[in-house]
Amino acid sequence: MARNGQHPQLFREPKKHLQNLSQSIIDEVLSDAQETAMNSKEDVEVKRMPQYLQVTQSRMAKKGTIDLKPFFARSSKKKFNKQGQWYLTIPIRKKTRDMPRRSYDKLRNMPQSNKPVTVNLDYLYDRRKSSSPSVSKMNYKPKSNNITVIPEQYGEGTRNTYVAFRTVSANSPANSWIINRSNVNQDDMSKTLLENINRLMKYKLKTLGR
Repeated sequence: MARNGQHPQLFREPKKHLQNLSQSIIDEVLSDAQETAMNSKEDVEVKRMPQYLQVTQSRMAKKGTIDLKPFFARSSKKKFNKQGQWYLTIPIRKKTRDMPRRSYDKLRNMPQSNKPVTVNLDYLYDRRKSSSPSVSKMNYKPKSNNITVIPEQYGEGTRNTYVAFRTVSANSPANSWIINRSNVNQDDMSKTLLENINRLMKYKLKTLGR
């Protein structure tokens, strides 16, 4: 919340503080995830799985397709709600060149403001469709389409930083924080591996679920 009429430091110096906040979390998580992929070190959650699903997840990790949720759960920066469940809010900077054209046009035509403005864009994640994995159960569209437009002083004028705030928690679906999911495809993986990945996702969504 604003204090003494001023916005939090994130809104006053977005580039600096976004990097400090999101990168400190992502660096911690990705470092842990990379170590797991390299060493095939299994997470406690994974050990409940049948052996062939553990092997399948390890093979996915070595190809760079990793579920980040277990690593967020171990992060030193996670917080807890009143029910004792962990959560983390991740600010993800969105570059206009990575947005669907409709999103870019709507943001570009917005009236200039000197305060942060949150906008709902129904088509914010449309580009995900073009890089969908071969296993449909790995697909996931974030529930919130909100993006916050944060004006930043630039020379004699301003330029905007665009941020999507996503929350990962104990209740996040098992397919919601998988990175490099497009690596799961028929060109790079055998039919048998894809079938096992499909079984893995069914297991995680039904058994581990959250």
